[in-house]
Amino acid sequence: MNKTVNPKDLTSEDDVGPLYAARKKVYPQSVSGTFRRIKWGLMA
Repeated sequence: MNKTVNPKDLTSEDDVGPLYAARKKVYPQSVSGTFRRIKWGLMA
């Protein structure tokens, strides 16, 4: 239980990838319809 561990034994050479995935870009989409026109009519 009190055995010392070498830190080199804990690191894996196989896990050399990034820790987080790249952020995906969000692109605006065109939306049309009756509700959309009513909403913009009330907002304007």
